[in-house]
Amino acid sequence: MTTSNLEIVEGDLLSSKEKYIVHQCNCISKGAKGLAKAIYDKYPYADAYKIQPRKDTPGTIKIAGNGKNQRFIINLFGQYKPGKPRPGSSDSVESRLQFFKEGLSKILEIPNLESIAFPFNIGCGLAGGDWNSYYAAIEEFATHTTAIVKIYKLSP
Repeated sequence: MTTSNLEIVEGDLLSSKEKYIVHQCNCISKGAKGLAKAIYDKYPYADAYKIQPRKDTPGTIKIAGNGKNQRFIINLFGQYKPGKPRPGSSDSVESRLQFFKEGLSKILEIPNLESIAFPFNIGCGLAGGDWNSYYAAIEEFATHTTAIVKIYKLSP
């Protein structure tokens, strides 16, 4: 499946020009690691982990920023716990992919969604997902929007 509004580009997600940046979060951490840490270091107002006590639910999103002096950041809660999936649990590989897809559905509800940037390997680094499955979910997402959808892959 190919869509004309989806593109993988080499570059730094944090320097992207799209209106929204999406990244995957878990629902219980009190501190960020990996890409989430880099995003929260640059955009501290978007830090979903600093709000305590946490009441986040897998499959939901939180949008931070105002689109003016604060860049829009979408925290997509695609897993319950940090780290790798737990087979046979409600935080399994399959559950996490479903949570990710539910989050993508919520993003489609954003009014006037013009452009959106995802990190290459979202949900697959520290979270342990399968990139082919996550990419297929993003491809499907892109078929349901006219927004420009870019996936940013850092140059080696």
